[in-house]
Amino acid sequence: PAIMVNILGEHIAPLMPRLATLPPHVKVHLYGKSGAPVPRRKMGHLLVRSDVPDDTVAWVEDMLGMSKGRLAAVNCQPSTVNRHLLSTKHEEGSMQFTKMHGLGNDFIVVDMFGGECIADPKALAQAICHRHFGVGADGLVLVHPSQNADCRMQIINSDGSEAESCGNALRCVARFMQLKGRVEGTLVRIEAPAGIYDAEIESLASGEQLIKVNMGAPLLAPAAIPALVAGDGPVVDLALSTPHGDFRGVLVNSGVPHVVVFVPDLAAIDFVSAGQAIEKHPLFPQGINADFVEVHSRAYLKVKVWERGAGATLACGTGAAAVAVAAHLTGRSDRRLTVALPGGELCMEWAEESGHVFMTGPAVVAFTGQWSMGRIA
Repeated sequence: PAIMVNILGEHIAPLMPRLATLPPHVKVHLYGKSGAPVPRRKMGHLLVRSDVPDDTVAWVEDMLGMSKGRLAAVNCQPSTVNRHLLSTKHEEGSMQFTKMHGLGNDFIVVDMFGGECIADPKALAQAICHRHFGVGADGLVLVHPSQNADCRMQIINSDGSEAESCGNALRCVARFMQLKGRVEGTLVRIEAPAGIYDAEIESLASGEQLIKVNMGAPLLAPAAIPALVAGDGPVVDLALSTPHGDFRGVLVNSGVPHVVVFVPDLAAIDFVSAGQAIEKHPLFPQGINADFVEVHSRAYLKVKVWERGAGATLACGTGAAAVAVAAHLTGRSDRRLTVALPGGELCMEWAEESGHVFMTGPAVVAFTGQWSMGRIA
């Protein structure tokens, strides 16, 4: 059993003397930046573990100056403290997870704020993401504490490879952090291998949430893909010969490498076979994501994506970002447009002033569950 308490930095220091009085069976982990005091308006994360649920709850209430059975803290504003029961019946060797998706691009999201250790994330991703023998997902997302942001996102594709970034996963992690009560307000900062992303959560009158992510400025040099192509870029008409047809592509790194291929009719191509061939094309020594685009108007594009390490997916946020850039670079679209994917639509903007790409779309919790770690192959 465990209880997570999220506390503003200004309230953490007075608690430190009380931590020295905890019973020996209660374990405490306090997360800040490299162990330094948490800034006043940032959330610290206090995880309390105990073998006896009632004892744990009582100890936390006593430590925070709460009345028994209540959350109203004596020394903290009620809104600054949130209690979350992470696992009431946590079985030995099992892992709690949340299944989420962004327009059908689905992920197994695992909370790593309790100091959990997964010995082999690659094997876990391959097992849990299997569509028939696992939970089923395009990827496994581990949400860690971060020294530089509100959290750090580690994403492992269904084949076990790690991705530098993922637009739909960023939206899911932002919503996950909000639901866990770990952020104040609507802004979530997420660290990923490709950089730090800002995600803004908007709650609609319908009760749904839309998340707008600043995807940063695209990289257009071949070396940023990497691609075995001469010059500094941008590359907007790259010849790609495959056993499934010859294509012309635009190279964009929107957090991960993409080649955008414009076609007159999406239904007329075998995008799975073509995508597989392009992903492994010798021009791309580290592989690449392939986006096939049919232009309906300057503000509306239909897209299918073959993702490196995941295959055909219902949506791809970094792919939509790459498409927005490639379409504008080649004069096919305006800077603001809608990208329609098999799972739904994303609103995209390549801002002229900053050069950053902004993506807006939903993130949804499908269900929660428990995975037996003994099932890892």
